[in-house]
Amino acid sequence: MQMTNKAQLANAGMSIYMFMSQIMYYSITALPDNLSLPLSVWGLVYFLKSIKEEKYNIISITISCLYFILAGLEKIQYLSVGFFCVIVLLQNSRSIHKIKWLLYFLNGALILVTVLSWYKYANELIIKSGLNDFGIHMDPIANFNEIVNNIYFSLTSHIIEGILTFSGVLMFFYGLYYGMVNKINKHKYFYPLLTWFIIVVLYYFLEIKRMPAHAYYHFPFVPILVLVTTYGYSCLLKSKFNKFAPYLIFLMPILSFISTVIPQWIDTKNEKQDFLNSEIKAALQGSVPDNALCLVGPDDSRCIYFYALHKKGLAFDSNLSELKNDELLNKCSGYLEYLITDSDEAIILLKQKGLLGSEINNIGQFSIYKLNKRTN
Repeated sequence: MQMTNKAQLANAGMSIYMFMSQIMYYSITALPDNLSLPLSVWGLVYFLKSIKEEKYNIISITISCLYFILAGLEKIQYLSVGFFCVIVLLQNSRSIHKIKWLLYFLNGALILVTVLSWYKYANELIIKSGLNDFGIHMDPIANFNEIVNNIYFSLTSHIIEGILTFSGVLMFFYGLYYGMVNKINKHKYFYPLLTWFIIVVLYYFLEIKRMPAHAYYHFPFVPILVLVTTYGYSCLLKSKFNKFAPYLIFLMPILSFISTVIPQWIDTKNEKQDFLNSEIKAALQGSVPDNALCLVGPDDSRCIYFYALHKKGLAFDSNLSELKNDELLNKCSGYLEYLITDSDEAIILLKQKGLLGSEINNIGQFSIYKLNKRTN
């Protein structure tokens, strides 16, 4: 609305956003991106509102600042929108009052200091805990073939199918095509959007190793995808295909259900079958005391086993990375009481390290052991 001043396009853009497959899929979870993404968008809304206001309205600038701070505290990559804001400020530099410039500078400094201070503190906690798999990671890839494969998977599986859906893709490419035909590069927001896109692409390459396994890592692209797709929708409304435009949006939630809900919620052939058996699952949950801290895995998500078992503690991945980390085991062995695993390799490794105590039970594919405290 702040960009187009047209309520119909703003409503269409919101519908496109809500009906994106992965947005719908993750909307029921406590994923930090679900909060950070809309917060960054609302920050942008109030920033653009403040730009349009002739006088220096401290309310709009302050609200924008608060939204950006909250977005950055959740996930720092969503502050990439700040590059859009900087270019807009430079474009309007001659018309912005000196006091207004000062307000923007102070709010920008406040955003950076607050967010970076939080991440510095969080990183110190991560180092102390030994849970080095969490936090900010830079995982570029040196292998060219792997880079190409990851980009292809991101484009086809995560962005086209997982975010835009196939009907959204039609509007997106229609928007790209008519953007070139209509010389969209002359639009006042073209270079701010281009800069924003470049920064998000740089973020993508820093995290490219993890991208195939994490659909929501692509969420920083969503605002830009929504804008281009909405522009495509607006162009369709002006074309001879205008009658079909609303149906493309109408199809989005249906295609999202087919491509996301069915394979990921209904199709359970790739799920841990013991967790789908209510009797076995209940027996596993009751195999050790409720408040006992447990070592569980192999679980690459580090979440699924805890969720299914209703337990807390430390999870290890399929490569047994946490079990091979002696520093981490030294820190955690005094607290962890039980092992719940369906991995013979993990049992052998823990036995070699002298951490495996007596076997308590076998339930389904799982073995439950008492853990020894590490003595060396």
